[in-house]
Formats: sequence, C-alpha cells, structure tokens
Amino acid sequence: MASRSQTPIAGWKTKTVRERGSGSKHKPHTHRPAYLDAIPNRDRIKKRVEELLDVEVISEPWKVGNRYFYGKRVAGSQQPVIMMREGESGKEMSLVDPAERDATGTTAVNILTISSDGNLLAYSVRQGGEDSYVVELIDVQNRERLPDHLAHGFCRGLVFAADGRGFYYAHEAAHATGPSRRAVFYHAFGTSNHKDEEVFFGGDDLKLHLVLLSSASGRQLGYYKLFKTDPKRTDFLVQDIATCTPPQRIVEQMEGLFAPFLLDNQLFALTDWKAPNCRFVKIDLNHSEPENWHDVVLESDSRIQNIAVVGGSVFVTFVKDLATQVEEFDFSGKNLGKIPLPSGGTASLFFCRPESDTIFYRFTSFAHPPSIYLYHPQTGEHEPWTRSQVRFDPSSIPRMGRPCPCSLSRGKDCARRALFPPSLLDTVALELVLRRSSPPMPRT
Repeated sequence: MASRSQTPIAGWKTKTVRERGSGSKHKPHTHRPAYLDAIPNRDRIKKRVEELLDVEVISEPWKVGNRYFYGKRVAGSQQPVIMMREGESGKEMSLVDPAERDATGTTAVNILTISSDGNLLAYSVRQGGEDSYVVELIDVQNRERLPDHLAHGFCRGLVFAADGRGFYYAHEAAHATGPSRRAVFYHAFGTSNHKDEEVFFGGDDLKLHLVLLSSASGRQLGYYKLFKTDPKRTDFLVQDIATCTPPQRIVEQMEGLFAPFLLDNQLFALTDWKAPNCRFVKIDLNHSEPENWHDVVLESDSRIQNIAVVGGSVFVTFVKDLATQVEEFDFSGKNLGKIPLPSGGTASLFFCRPESDTIFYRFTSFAHPPSIYLYHPQTGEHEPWTRSQVRFDPSSIPRMGRPCPCSLSRGKDCARRALFPPSLLDTVALELVLRRSSPPMPRT
C-alpha cells in the first residue's frame, strides 16, 4: 500500500474525498466492466477456461481389499460424492452425496479413513467452506449412516478397533471453552460420546497438537505430539493396545522433520536428523535412540519429496533435472529400480495402506493433463486409473531441444538448512503424519 508521502503515478488523475464532495456520486471501479469487455477474444478465453475447469474430477483413491473408494465430482456439479466400486472395473456406487442434504452446494464431504475390512468408512462434513467439520460414519455394506459421530472440530486421527466394536480417536473441539485437553479416546459403537474412555493423555498445552496413528492391524497405536514452540519439537510414543502395556517413548523433544510410519512390530521414519536432504530410517523399538537408527534410504543430492510404504517396499520421490523420479527400495535398503513415468513431469504419491498391493500417484506435466496411475509392485503392472477429460492436444506444446540448466544460489554466510525454514519443515512433517492417520486433513 502506498504511503501518503508518495507521488501518484504520472498520467493518473487523483482526487481526495474532500475534492469529490461528501455527496459525490462517484462509484469506484465503474470503468472495469467496460475495460474487460473490450479485451480481444474475451469470450473465447472465457469458454476455454470453462472447458478446463468444468470437467469430471476424481480425488485420491483408496484400495481396501478388493474395494476402491474415492471422491468424484462430475462436470456441472459443485461438490464431490464419495463413491465405491468392487474391483477395478466394478459398478460405481454412491455412498455419501452432499447434495442429498444440501441443494445449495455449500456442503462438502471427504474421506477420512476406512476400516481394514472395508466395511466402515469415516468422513468429514464441512459447511460453507469452514475449516472445522463434523465426523460421520457409514456402514459400507448396508450403505447406512451410523448414529455415532464426532462434533464440530478437528479430528487428528481415527482408528477402527480390530474387533469392529468401536474406534479410537484424537479430536480438538472447534469452540472449546474449557481447558485444552489433548487426549486419545475410545468410543464403543451405539454409546454416547460422554461415555468415551480416555486411553492416552498428551497434555493440556495450547501449543500442542496430538495426532493418532496406528499399525495396519490396529494392534499398535502411535501418539505423535507436535509442540508449536520455537523451535518446534516432537515427541512420539508407541503403545501395544492389545496387551495394554504402557506407551513406549521413541523420541522426545526432537527438532526438525520426523514423520513416523508404524507397521506391525516395525517402525520407520522420514527424518532430516543429520541429513538436510532427508533419509528414511528403520527404528528398533527396543533401542530407539537416534544413533541406533538404520538407514533404509540414504540421503542423496536430491531432497526426498514424499514416501509411501506398500507391500513390503518403500517408494520415494525425488526431483532431478526438474522432473520427478520415483524409486523403489526394499526394507533392507536395496534399490529395486524406478517406476516408469509417462514422461518428464511431476508425480505425487497418494496415501497408501502398507498392507495394500497397489500404489497410486497423480502425474501431470506441461503436455500431460493431470491423471491418476496405479502400479502393482509384485507384478510390475503399470496403467492409468483415471484420465483428465480436459480437451487438450499435447502436440500443441513445443518440445525443447535440450535440457535447460537451473540452479539455486545462496550466500556463504547462509546456513544450508535456511533453504528449508523450520516452519516449512514442521508443516511437511505434520502433513505426512496426518496423511497416515486420517488423510487428508487441513493444515494448521
């Protein structure tokens, strides 16, 4: 904003409010419609933008057993519908349609998590674009909404119990008036929320985020505590809920990036401890000190962008020569090769369940509209799962004759870590953790 002492740009005629007069009929910006109408080819541009935006959109798919779950917004509608189909080519079924409860199009629903047998699904319900939401549940088999729910707030993880009789959750109320109690609770289906049992108490610090994770079977729970102090720090604890043993502390007040991946009796983590470009490590639950961590994916010249653990393999994305590469490793750290991408572009891994046999990723480039691909690690099968319906001719994009070099420079007195501010690192860590609890979640 310009200060009062600044001189108006030459050629612009300005008047003060006093000069216009208190009764002036001056209407600001009345020249804009006429100016915009005079832009050449404006109607053609408008039509093309509508063609690009008003298309069918598929959100990240979940594969649980032989069932596929995803959000789908058809052309002409405002909000996506939660869909399911049996098998890759099965018939689509609508599970949750927000238009059935709100014809105005201001209610949105989104998948939070799904039970390991694919029979229960938790989803968020937002009104009018607000950040907070209500959590509801649906019996997938009977396509019936359950009476159990979580009130307006922010769900920081929801895990269905292995016996199917209830679920564990971490929840922050949207408009809490009492103390800020960060805890994990157990809710039995068919009972009141007032009867929920506290399983773990994380603290009452307003600067604390408590996120709930779990292993694939639900036998082990992980408690991720992010303290929004300066610098921000992380605690992480693991508890065998089946034996009711006390939580075991893995890290305490750790600075930097720490994003855990909890498998049954195994723990992995993405971290930048002694590795500014990040590394993926395996942690012995009985000897969890950082000096005992075992490298699965070593730090390299390219920073790790994202990680997915599927079917006994670790998939890692890097950016090299301005394009994404996806490499596969086994748990011993052996590089099993690269996933063949359609071309040079950007690939983003979706959240994948460790017990799944399929990995999904979104791919796009200047000459390739966004599409979702699936890859089966065991068979090497690689194919598109859904393609963008945008009318687009890839041949209209000119191809460069050779790569164009690009580099980043920094001053000698600038620490290497300064290229990745702590606030950014904390956001990345929290998002990675949230994706493993009840993806996707709003950033905080």
